[in-house]
Amino acid sequence: AVTLVGTNDADVGGQSLTISGTSITMGNDAKTLTTTGGIGLKTSGAVVGDAGTSVTDIAAGTVAIDAVTGIGATGAGGLELAAGTIRADNTTSGDVEIANALVGAVTVSSLTTAGDATIVFGNTGAGGVSFGSVSTTGSGGTTDGQNDISLSSTGGDLTVTTSVAAADVGDITYATVTTGDVLLNGT
Repeated sequence: AVTLVGTNDADVGGQSLTISGTSITMGNDAKTLTTTGGIGLKTSGAVVGDAGTSVTDIAAGTVAIDAVTGIGATGAGGLELAAGTIRADNTTSGDVEIANALVGAVTVSSLTTAGDATIVFGNTGAGGVSFGSVSTTGSGGTTDGQNDISLSSTGGDLTVTTSVAAADVGDITYATVTTGDVLLNGT
């Protein structure tokens, strides 16, 4: 397990950084891991944000996350990012909850989860957010609330360029807040 804690923010400059472990926790000290390059998180467990704070967990040009049992702390604001390009894939079980705040345009190339879990992604920033492939994979269940997908953009457009697919009885919700349009350009 990897827990990132400390008394200061961690800035790796323009370098890329990959962190691997059986689980990754951003710690409970309201600090930010920062780079203008890329940050990769790879775990056989979950990636958990600094739940209950409004401080950005990771600020990077690109964030790529591969997890098995969830991304973010469900109901506690999720993993808090400030990134222009994001990929977050969860392969077995556990919800994906991400809050991203960036003034410029944001591209989410892939956002997936499995095991009847849900996806919640909220973006705040005037540049809006564009989604490639977003999907949940279910087990054929009929329980309401499983496999739901909620995508939102505060202050800019929300665009789907490829596809959004909720498994089984999952619901899909698109929302723009304050300003912006929902543009469904994908298949």
